[in-house]
Amino acid sequence: MDDLFKILSIIELMRDNYNHHASRVAEYTVKLAEAMGLPDIELISAGAHLHDVGKLLVSKDVLNLDRKLEPHERKKVEEHALLGWAVVAEAKYDSIIQSMARSHHEKWNGTGYPDQLAGQQIPIAARMLSVCDVYDALTNQRPYRDRYTYEFTRTYMEGLKNIAFDPELVDLFFEKVIPTEEEGAVDS
Repeated sequence: MDDLFKILSIIELMRDNYNHHASRVAEYTVKLAEAMGLPDIELISAGAHLHDVGKLLVSKDVLNLDRKLEPHERKKVEEHALLGWAVVAEAKYDSIIQSMARSHHEKWNGTGYPDQLAGQQIPIAARMLSVCDVYDALTNQRPYRDRYTYEFTRTYMEGLKNIAFDPELVDLFFEKVIPTEEEGAVDS
């Protein structure tokens, strides 16, 4: 597993356009997994670190746009989930890591990608990762927008329970992982 974390560090240095996004997401996901009492914390951490590895195969020109994506550009970015899954599957990483790379953009109501899984069909590690990934994305600066406040992000995410997110995981995230603003949004 040590070799895997070395690879993860290299990937993050090569392609982290978002100021250590993967490391923060991994930290949040581990805290959420621990709050749930789940086993395999090391695999969950690795999966969270690798969740966007498929973006290494997506054009930097598209990933770094400072505007809303056109539909054909969004389709290219969405391919990162399958590309990332292919990379970790080819490397024969554990199924937990594979499911996190593939399914972290699935939505509770079945409208996500790439497989339109719904509810409990979405692997638990991918459901946890989704909550943590969106929280971090919203509370940090992006090339195309300013960061959102903790209050806005919490309200927004709570409004997406049963739509985008497993409602129990959103509640647990804001109860145990990021209960207050001081522990939440990271300044860029």
